[in-house]
Amino acid sequence: MSDFVKPGAVADEYRERRRGRWMGVSLHRPGLDVLTVVCGLMVLLHLWVEVSGGVVEHRVLYDEWLGLKVEGVISGKFWQLVSYGFLHGGWWHLMSNVVMIWLIGGRLMDIVGQRMLGIGLFMGSLVGGLFFMLFDLWSGGGVLLVGGSGSAVALFILMACLSPNARMFPLRLRARSLAVWVMLGSLMLCVVHPGVDLPFFGGVIDWLWGGEVASIFRVAHSCHLGGGLAGYLISRRVLGKLISLEDLRRARLD
Repeated sequence: MSDFVKPGAVADEYRERRRGRWMGVSLHRPGLDVLTVVCGLMVLLHLWVEVSGGVVEHRVLYDEWLGLKVEGVISGKFWQLVSYGFLHGGWWHLMSNVVMIWLIGGRLMDIVGQRMLGIGLFMGSLVGGLFFMLFDLWSGGGVLLVGGSGSAVALFILMACLSPNARMFPLRLRARSLAVWVMLGSLMLCVVHPGVDLPFFGGVIDWLWGGEVASIFRVAHSCHLGGGLAGYLISRRVLGKLISLEDLRRARLD
């Protein structure tokens, strides 16, 4: 029996499908899901910090409670390995992470589901924090880490492994190529960090920046590296459950 289509229904369906898109980007619609909760908490927490005196006014919150420091974790504040991802140093820092998590997380939720997305966010923060701690001990930094970039990079690497030929606005590079450059870049920036003080790379730093610590080394590249590794490991778990073309062929012959 044929279904009758109401006049204008096709156009309404098209508009509905396009409603969540802007310049070719598929936007996740807010709802009661892990992506909305995580991003919402990041924004609301930073908004509260800003309207109640700013980061300087809340140094105790950053330095002793929610921000990640090696000393804090050693003293038993293990929650810092996750809580640091909800704090940010400024609006630009916050929005760069939230936008990346929202755009990539929305696409991943359709592929792997909400549970696996939550695991990706958690493991990106956890493994990124552990890598940061190891690197901080190696380089003798003793610095504070805040920001959700570990989770953001984990989601990006996960997406790149699941959909290597995907392209996202505004960069039209293939996800696989961009992921390789992100991981290699993070690794190299860890190696040439002034605190590491390797003989050859120390000379490279002096030549490039005249012995001064550039602002690029104030970014936690070790956290990005750890988050990316978490995303890759999760992708191996997800891909192991997917049905291959060969599986379908065997099933058809049985």
